[in-house]
Amino acid sequence: MAVPKQTVSTGPLFDLGDRIAPCGTHSATCINVRDLFNTERKKFQSEEIETVDVTGFLFGFRTSDGQAHRVATRAFKISGSQKSGLFNFLKSWLGQAPKFGWDHRTMKGRKALIVVAHQPGRTRPGQMFAVIASISPQPARHDELPAQTPARAPVPAHTPRPTQSAPVASSHVASAPSVEDAGDDPLAF
Repeated sequence: MAVPKQTVSTGPLFDLGDRIAPCGTHSATCINVRDLFNTERKKFQSEEIETVDVTGFLFGFRTSDGQAHRVATRAFKISGSQKSGLFNFLKSWLGQAPKFGWDHRTMKGRKALIVVAHQPGRTRPGQMFAVIASISPQPARHDELPAQTPARAPVPAHTPRPTQSAPVASSHVASAPSVEDAGDDPLAF
């Protein structure tokens, strides 16, 4: 006689509490990676039940007012397929495709730029949830940059140039400005 099993939901892997993370782009740190093995769930676009291993990532960040927030990814099926959600998520985060055999749990403690969006729940449409809409590697020196863009220096008043009596022909061809020419520009790249 077959014994029916209780289907385990692969809903949220982390308890985030009642506070929802604010929308926007944030510099975040991966504070936890959680794997669940032999989890039963419905197959994609099917009523059939499958047993899979899933993983999820929990990120933490502080807003400009100093409040701490947490946001988690959805549960990803642990798969090395280039079509899998986990592979594409890690590829976006790393800036390159992860190598086979590499342990995704080493991402704990790594920083990223995440875009947080609000989305209604699938099972509870009236309730909003914070989701990670996109992720990218954190640029070098990102933490050292000022939080706000500095104001541009005031432009000095225009002083008229002395007039010339006649234009002088020159064989010099004007060239495009180069990176070295940007020394006086306060917003130079």
